[in-house]
Amino acid sequence: MTASDAGEVDALVRAARDMLRRGSPVDAFVGLVPAAGARGALVAVREALGMSRAEAGEPWWFGGVEDLEAGEERFAGELLEAHGAFDVPRAVSARGAEARRWMEAAMRASGGIASGRAVGVIRALKAGWLDKAFVGLAAVGPRSGGDAAVFWRSLVAAGELLVEDGADVGEALERCRRGA
Repeated sequence: MTASDAGEVDALVRAARDMLRRGSPVDAFVGLVPAAGARGALVAVREALGMSRAEAGEPWWFGGVEDLEAGEERFAGELLEAHGAFDVPRAVSARGAEARRWMEAAMRASGGIASGRAVGVIRALKAGWLDKAFVGLAAVGPRSGGDAAVFWRSLVAAGELLVEDGADVGEALERCRRGA
C-alpha cells in the first residue's frame, strides 16, 4: 500500500466512522460503495468498527462483493452482516480458546450441521460469542452419520470450561451431559 493509498483508506475509514454514528454497518457500507467500490467499503466499515487494518482487509470468505449490479448494495450489505462480516472478534480467555477448540471438535464429529445453524455457530465462534455457539450446538445435536459420543463429550468439555469462565450455559450443559 502506498502512502496515497493509505491516505485514501484513512479518509474512507473516517467517513465510515461518521456514517456509523448515524446508522448501521449496512448503512455505512451502502453509503461508501459509490466512492470506494464494494471491497473498499467493506474494508473501511470493518476498520471503522474496530478491526485492525490487516483484519479488515482480509479476504472475506464469501466473495463476489465486487460483482454488484447497481441497486444491489443494500442486499449485499445485509448479506454480509448476516454472515458476520461486520462482527468485530472479541478477545477470549485461555479457557474460552480451549472451549472454542472443543466446540470445533464437536462440529467435526457432528456429521454435519444445517446451513442456517452452521452460519450462526461459525459466526458466534469467530466473534467470540462462545456461549451462543455452545447453546446452538447443544440444541442441534449430532446427525445420524456423526460420532455422537465424541460430539457430546466435546461439548461437555467446552461447557465446563465456559461455566468456569462465568458463562450462563448450565441448561445446555446438562443437555450435553445427558447426551454423553
